[in-house]
Amino acid sequence: MNRAIPLSKISKLILVFFVFVSCGQTGFAQEQVLEVDLPTLLKAGGADNLIIERYKKEQDLARAQYLKAKSWWLPTLSLGTRTNQLWGAAMNSDGGFFLDVDRANMWLGAEAELAWDFGKAPYKVKAESLRLEAASYRTKEEKNQMLLKLINTYYDLKKAQLDRKAYEEMLKIADTVTRQVEVQVEGGFRYRSEALTSATNARHLEIQLINAQTRFEKQKEKLRELLDVDNAVKIIPADELLLPLNLNKKSDDLVEVVDGKRPGIKALEKEVEALQELKKQTTTGLLLPELSVLAYGSYFGGLLEEVEPVRPSEEPDPKTFYPTSAVTVSMIWKLPLGRIFYKGELKHHEALIDLEENKLEQFKNKVTREVKSARAEVENTRKQLNIAEEAQDLAAEALSQSIERQKLGTAAPFEVFQAQEYYLRSRLDYLNVVSNYNKAQYQLYVALGNNL
Repeated sequence: MNRAIPLSKISKLILVFFVFVSCGQTGFAQEQVLEVDLPTLLKAGGADNLIIERYKKEQDLARAQYLKAKSWWLPTLSLGTRTNQLWGAAMNSDGGFFLDVDRANMWLGAEAELAWDFGKAPYKVKAESLRLEAASYRTKEEKNQMLLKLINTYYDLKKAQLDRKAYEEMLKIADTVTRQVEVQVEGGFRYRSEALTSATNARHLEIQLINAQTRFEKQKEKLRELLDVDNAVKIIPADELLLPLNLNKKSDDLVEVVDGKRPGIKALEKEVEALQELKKQTTTGLLLPELSVLAYGSYFGGLLEEVEPVRPSEEPDPKTFYPTSAVTVSMIWKLPLGRIFYKGELKHHEALIDLEENKLEQFKNKVTREVKSARAEVENTRKQLNIAEEAQDLAAEALSQSIERQKLGTAAPFEVFQAQEYYLRSRLDYLNVVSNYNKAQYQLYVALGNNL
C-alpha cells in the first residue's frame, strides 16, 4: 500500500531544492576566469599595476608643480574692508605730535598686488616644465620594466603549462605500454619483471607530473601578484602554443640607438636640463630686476560717522566715505653679496648637476650592458633553438618507432622507456629554449628603447 508523503515534508524537500539551486548559482556567479595571452597581459598590466600607478601619480604631481610655477605672472586680488582706530599720541608728517588723539577710519574696496621676479620665476617655470617631461619618461621606463617582468612571468607560466602537458602525454604512453606488457606477460611472451619495471616507470612519470603541476600553480600565483588580481579569479593561459618570436632588427650602432630612444636616459637628461635652468637664477638671474605693482580703488572715510574735513568751508556737507585710488610701481635690482662673493648657492646647483650627470652616465652604462647581454642571449638561444628543434624531431621519431616495435614484441620495454626519457628531455629542452629566446627578445627590445 502506497503512503502519501505529508505536505510538510514536501515543503521541506522543495525548500532544500531551491536552497541547493541558489547556492549553486551563487557559486557559479562568483567564479571568474581570466584567460591570459600576451596582448591581454600587456593591456592589463599597464592599466592596473600599482607600481605603474604610483609613477603616474608622481607625473600628476610634477604637472601640478609646473602649473603652480607657471602662474607666477598673475596678480593677487584682494577684496574687503580694513578699519583702523587709534587713541592717544600720534605723530604728524612734519614731526609734530598730537596728544589725546581719537582716530577711526574705514577702508572698503579692492586691490591688486603684482610681483614679478624676472631673475627667478621664468627659470623656475622652465625647470618645472623639464621635470614634467622627465616624469613622463620615467613613467614610461618603469612601465616597460614592469611589463617586462610580466612577460618573463608569462613565458615561465607557458613553459610550466607545456611541461605539464608533456608529462601528461608521456604518462599516457607509459600506461598504454604497461597494459601491453601485462598482456604479453599473460601470454608468456614477457617476464613479470618487465611488467613491474614498466609500472614503475609510469609511477615515476606520475610523480613528475605532480611536480610540473606544482610549478604551474606557483607561476600562476606569481602572475596573480604582478597583476594584482583577486584570489577568487582563476587564471588560465588562453592557449597551449609557445612559438619563437623575432622582435628586433640587427643594429651595429649600439650607443646611438640606445641614447636616442631609451625613456630612462631621456628622463635623466631632462632632470639635468632642469637643474641647469635653476642654476641660471644665480648667474644671469642676478642681472634682472624685480617689478612690483600695487593698485587699489576703494572708499575711505570715518568709521560709521561723517568725516571732519581739514577745510570745512570747501566741504560744507561732509560724507561718511569718499572714493580713493592709488598705484605704486617699483623696480628693484637686488645684489645679494653673500651669493656674489661666496657663491655657495651657485656651487650647490653645480653639485646637484654633477650628481645628476653621474646618475645619467651610470644609467647609460647599465643600458649598454643590458643591450649587450640581451643581444648575446638572443644569439645564443637562436643557435640552441635549431638544435633543440632537431633533437625534438629525432626523439619523437625514435619514440614512435620504439612504441610500434614494442607492440609487435620486437622491442624490450626498456627501449621504450629510454626513448620516452630522451623525447621528454628534448621536449623540455625545446620549451626552455623557446621561453628563454622570447624573453631575451623582449629584453633586447626594451633595452634598445622601445616601449611595450
